[in-house]
Amino acid sequence: MYFPELAGIDIFKYQSVGTAELPSYRVGGTIDVSAVNKAPTSYSKTVELDGETHYYIRLRGSDPENQLLSYEITSLPFMGTLYQVTAANDPGQPIIAAGTVLTSPTNHVLYVALASSSAMEEVSDTFSYSVSDGYLKSKESAITVYNNEIAT
Repeated sequence: MYFPELAGIDIFKYQSVGTAELPSYRVGGTIDVSAVNKAPTSYSKTVELDGETHYYIRLRGSDPENQLLSYEITSLPFMGTLYQVTAANDPGQPIIAAGTVLTSPTNHVLYVALASSSAMEEVSDTFSYSVSDGYLKSKESAITVYNNEIAT
């Protein structure tokens, strides 16, 4: 089996084992290895609100081939709401379903904590996302939101 590490032309030579009656000759060849697309990577993150009710969160991803990435929310938070963010960094439409692709050119979402009916000292919430290069998707990454002080 042949597992190339890089794209481009690779040269190889081989020789079979011969006998006295059938000698072996050394031969060679070339293989033109096309670039192989590798999956992009998304990154988990923890955010501390410290009593704030909303927070802009930048989602991060990278691609080994530096292809343009799209960001998809794969699970929603339970104790807050996510919003799209406009090019002017203003709140946009609420994200109401997993599978929503971000429209923000800066890969931001706005997290807004739900109002609480009783005082809670420390609340955590989580949502997930993945990135895609148009061919392959990353594994999901989690964004964990801690709110240390929620006002009632």
